[in-house]
Amino acid sequence: MKLYYVCECCDGVFDEMETAGEGVAEVRALCPDCAEEMGMGSSPSRTNRFFYN
Repeated sequence: MKLYYVCECCDGVFDEMETAGEGVAEVRALCPDCAEEMGMGSSPSRTNRFFYN
């Protein structure tokens, strides 16, 4: 299975990962550029959860 990490802000694909299984899935997160612009640090992790209005 191929996972695509898509930015919630700019809708760009900023990472992809392969796992066992078949198919394609989308994971919504913030890309490093958008996270930095929003003041959330320069190196966000996909596992971090960000809460904002």
